[in-house]
Amino acid sequence: KVAVDPKFRFKVKNTPHETYHEITSDAYFAGLGDDVRFDCVFIDGLHHWEQALRDFDNALQHTHRKSVILIDDVYPCDEFSILRSQEKAVAMRLLKTPGVRHANAWHGDVFKAAFMIVYFYPDISFVTIDAGFGNPQMLCWRKDREKMPTGLTAEQIERMDYAGFLRHKDVLNLRSEEEALA
Repeated sequence: KVAVDPKFRFKVKNTPHETYHEITSDAYFAGLGDDVRFDCVFIDGLHHWEQALRDFDNALQHTHRKSVILIDDVYPCDEFSILRSQEKAVAMRLLKTPGVRHANAWHGDVFKAAFMIVYFYPDISFVTIDAGFGNPQMLCWRKDREKMPTGLTAEQIERMDYAGFLRHKDVLNLRSEEEALA
């Protein structure tokens, strides 16, 4: 197991089976040998779509044909959740709906990375896992797709807001955990 984070929020201790690298994922991948391969990669790209997509591209270079990549924060819960600052998301949500139950929910704009994968990676299959609570995640693996969605350009995805997300969310292939694992 390998963990990479610019600043861990807990005390880390490397073991023979777990290593922690307190650096950016960009720096980690840049220093990784070409022969290193992972079976499973979990991406939590700092809640910014550009970082999540860069991490996805880097992960593809270090996985094999049976690897899976799981991307966190791809399904925002409301218009505030997509803001790039958690503090701003919480403040705006509390301003609009004081006392809301999930005031700290924050996904950033990672959904845009998910849309980029859906529209521009024809050799990647995916499902978005909805366990019925919490935070749906996108599960990706190498397999050519027979049908690719059309209609959105990279520029349109980059400019997408929450209303745009809602209009196009069906392309994320939302499935239960059981369906996704099958």
